Amino acid sequence: MRVILLEDVDKLGHAGDVVEVKNGFARNYLIPRGLAQPATRGLLRQVDQIRKAAEQRRARELGQAESIAAVLKDTVLEFRARAGENNRLYGSITKADIAEAIHEKTGIEIDRRNIQLDHPLRQLGEYQVPIRLMAGVVTQVVVRVANEAGEIPTLPEWEEAEGTAEEAVEASAQETSGEPEAHAAEETGDEEETASEAA
Repeated sequence: MRVILLEDVDKLGHAGDVVEVKNGFARNYLIPRGLAQPATRGLLRQVDQIRKAAEQRRARELGQAESIAAVLKDTVLEFRARAGENNRLYGSITKADIAEAIHEKTGIEIDRRNIQLDHPLRQLGEYQVPIRLMAGVVTQVVVRVANEAGEIPTLPEWEEAEGTAEEAVEASAQETSGEPEAHAAEETGDEEETASEAA
């Protein structure tokens, strides 16, 4: 089916582009969501107008994303959590926790799906967490996960090496299973009890 995109669609095209897609994809996804319309003669005459409007919208969104990126850049989020052996948490810090902490500290709403975290944080430490605001605009926040006393104890070198090896084995097992790691982590993170509250 030939359609005209009304909005930018990742991996498909920009608003105003005329593309060929499967009928089911057009009728069940693109058209109901207002992302595209069938490429009728009347709509084809409006392609330039659609493109210009989209370019203006993208410019506004880019400016907004860059402003947010500047605010979030290197923002430090503090979490305190109960931890046991090898600094392992009794629970985890999830994308939802990080999004909530960002909102509490800056007033900025971030979709948790834009937080580039492969799996929930399950160990005390300091982490650089990337956030994708839009195509081409990525910033990062610092997530500091401390114990209940506000400290991040340093592990002996042999324990750090052991933890790294365990994480490598877990990552390898996930890749072998063929399950999308990000989705698996998201589901697991949402179901687990939150380990802490943002400081």
